[in-house]
Amino acid sequence: MALVSASVQSRLQRTRARVPARSAAVAALLAAACIWGSAAVATKSALAYWPPMTLAFVRWSIALAILLALLRRSGTRPAHGPGVAMLGLTGLLLFYVFYSWGLKHTTAASATLIGGGTPVIVAIVSAVALGEHISGRRALGILTSLLGVAAIVVASGSTVGASLLGNLLILGSSANWALYTVLSRRFGAGGNALATLVGTAIYGLLFMLPLAIVELVVSGLGPITLHDVAVTLYLSLGPSAAAYLLWSYGLTQVEASQAAVYGNLMPLVGVVLAAVLLDESITWMVFAGGFAIIAGAWLATSRPRPKIVRTCTEGGQRWLR
Repeated sequence: MALVSASVQSRLQRTRARVPARSAAVAALLAAACIWGSAAVATKSALAYWPPMTLAFVRWSIALAILLALLRRSGTRPAHGPGVAMLGLTGLLLFYVFYSWGLKHTTAASATLIGGGTPVIVAIVSAVALGEHISGRRALGILTSLLGVAAIVVASGSTVGASLLGNLLILGSSANWALYTVLSRRFGAGGNALATLVGTAIYGLLFMLPLAIVELVVSGLGPITLHDVAVTLYLSLGPSAAAYLLWSYGLTQVEASQAAVYGNLMPLVGVVLAAVLLDESITWMVFAGGFAIIAGAWLATSRPRPKIVRTCTEGGQRWLR
C-alpha cells in the first residue's frame, strides 16, 4: 500500500508540473494566432511600397536584432544544423515567397481564409512524416476543409481584387507552413524555443538575401512615409518576432496537429480586420468556403470525447453500461 500510495503521489506531482507548462503553451498559441490573424492586412498594406522579398528581409532583420538581444541575455547561442536550416527554408524563405506574391494578387480576406486550412495540411503532413493516424473523423474534416479551399479558389473570378494565381500561391504558403510546423515539433520539442527561432531566422535571412538584392536592382524602392515605417515595425515586432516566439514555445509542449487547432482564430481575426481597415467585400461563396475550412480543420484536428464506460454489480455479476 505504501508503494502504491507513493506511486500515485509521484504521478500527481508530475501532472501538477505539466499542467502550468501546457496552459502557458496554449495561451502562447492563442496569442500567436491572433497576432498572425492581423498579418495579412498589415502585409497587404506594406506591399504597396515594399517589394515582397525585400519586405520579408527587412522585417526579419529587425526581428532578428531583437531576438538576438534576448538570446544573449539568456546566455545561450543560436541553434544550428541541417534541421534548423530546414526550418529557415520552409518557415521563412518558401513561406514568404508564396505568401507575399500571393497577397499581391488576392485580397487579405481570401488569403486569411485559405490560411485557415493549414491545420488540415498539418494533419496530412503529420500522418506522412510522424506516422499519426488519420481516423474517419479526421478524413471527413480534411475533405470538408479542402472543399472550402476549392470554393474560395473558384470564387476568385467574382471577388474584387482576387485572382486564381493569388489564391493558389497562398495555398502554397500554407503547405510550407505545415511543413515548418511539423519540422518544429521534430527539431524543437523539449529544446530552447528562442535559440531555435534565432537559428531559424539566421538561416532564413541568408536564403532571402539574394532574392531581396535582385528585387531592389530590378524594381527599386519607392518613397517611404512614417505610416510605412510604422507598419513595417509592427510586422517586425508582432507577426515576425513575438508570434513566432510564442508559437515556437507552444510547440515545445503541444503536439503539432493539436497546436494547429488554435490557428483557426486567424481567419476570424483576419477577415474582420480586412473588412474594417481595407474595406474589402466578401462574397457569400468566400464566406461559405471559409466556414467549411474552419469546420473541417476543427474536425480534422480535435479529439472526440472519450466514451465513459460504467460498471455495476448485480447478483454477483458485473454489467457494462
